[in-house]
Amino acid sequence: MSTALLVPDAREPIGYPVSVKKMAIMHVATLGLYDLYWAYRNFTNLYNPQRSPVIRGIFAVFISISFYGMLKRLQELARHIGHPLRLNAAVLGAAFFLINFLPGRFMNDVPVIVYLIPPAVAAIPLCIAQAKINELNAATRPTRLDNNFSAADWVGVGIGALFWLLTIIVTVLPP
Repeated sequence: MSTALLVPDAREPIGYPVSVKKMAIMHVATLGLYDLYWAYRNFTNLYNPQRSPVIRGIFAVFISISFYGMLKRLQELARHIGHPLRLNAAVLGAAFFLINFLPGRFMNDVPVIVYLIPPAVAAIPLCIAQAKINELNAATRPTRLDNNFSAADWVGVGIGALFWLLTIIVTVLPP
């Protein structure tokens, strides 16, 4: 990514200002699929919006790896506009990465439902990052948080709920 720091117009949001509650619900309900959209929107707003949508999509797909870079960019922008954030990008980035990758290495012979715990816990670093994005926007931008659930959001929640239900049923039923 370009090292040039492009500061968004004062009327434009920094990152993707969505409520922490919506972020947590969508992350857990969609089993992390919402993170792709969330990351894409953040990369679009934090980096050059004219950059290829394919490049932004690649960074969104690999959010487990690119999350740290996104947080560092957020810190740079915050410092540049005079509102430094107290945020440990390395700890949050490492936590998100480890939560997403380590459990699969150590969870042999456990019930299927246990595999759903790490994706739910991965919401914690994302929600901390979202709270910082919202803090920065509240202090420096006249932006409104996205608190509303669109029809697409409800479809995602519905599909996720079906998956959660099927996983619980498969776990509870005898073989």
